[in-house]
Amino acid sequence: MGSRCVKSLILVTGSSTWHLMELSEDLKKRIVALHKDGLGYKKIAKTLKLSCSTVPKTIQQFNRTGSTQNRPRHGRPKQLSAHAQRHIQRLALGNRRMCAASTAAEVEGFGGQPVSAQTIRQIGLHGCHPRRKPLMKMMHKKARKQFAEDKWTKDMDYWNHVLWSDETKINLFGSDGVKRVWRQPGEEYKGKCVLPAIKHGGGIVMVWGCMSAAGTGELQFIEGTMNANMYCDILKQGMIPSLQRLGRRAVFQHDNNPKHTSKATALLKKLRVKVMHWHVLSICGASSNGRWRSTRSLTSTSSVMSLWRSGRGFQ
Repeated sequence: MGSRCVKSLILVTGSSTWHLMELSEDLKKRIVALHKDGLGYKKIAKTLKLSCSTVPKTIQQFNRTGSTQNRPRHGRPKQLSAHAQRHIQRLALGNRRMCAASTAAEVEGFGGQPVSAQTIRQIGLHGCHPRRKPLMKMMHKKARKQFAEDKWTKDMDYWNHVLWSDETKINLFGSDGVKRVWRQPGEEYKGKCVLPAIKHGGGIVMVWGCMSAAGTGELQFIEGTMNANMYCDILKQGMIPSLQRLGRRAVFQHDNNPKHTSKATALLKKLRVKVMHWHVLSICGASSNGRWRSTRSLTSTSSVMSLWRSGRGFQ
């Protein structure tokens, strides 16, 4: 384990855990003395109850340096003990939204040794942006659980006949996501390191699309603000043709947007369409996110249409 610090693995009696423990100076001197008396590595290890690798490393260190003492370690030694680090971790995990400077001040305020905010950031915790998710009440969690219990027995044939649908916004220029570039100092305004921007954002396109295990279905462009009447027209023009390709066992899925549950409900009953029950704050659109992600940064409506049609597997 290196010549600077000779260590030995010692098994603690009554425990199955191995502990890494540094040899004392007296023990290292005894190893050297027995070696000078002519004893071999194995006999020395057996006599002193050490591992066979520890003995030769200790002797090699002595032959190389002429001493059994460890060389000085590089760098500034740690000021916090393992117990103090665990205390800081418990304090930070108790209030995960407290900043590093406030945590350091609170540690010092409770009689602990002074620590800096940088020290707080180096104890195994990382400051990250929290993930955003819908605020769910107990009723929503129960509904999700009930949905999973109702659907987990369904076979693959059932899911292959589900037509998933959703609406999305597609930028015609750029993306709403966070972009990062690799650059060196002084390259802030280099052509490859800047993000082009235009006035008014470059425009957007609102679309409705559907897909199943067989591929993508119809894609309908939404002009203006979609209301219940427009959604009914989309169902007639886009959903019905796509659903018919899946056969008589087809099941249609859409979320609980108010536009989907007003006049559309009566239309779907009239057309005798099987609709999957979709509870509030469901994990909606998970199956189509990959296809939407591929189309959200295109430059024209024709590009959007061509990319969507490239995934058409049932026509």
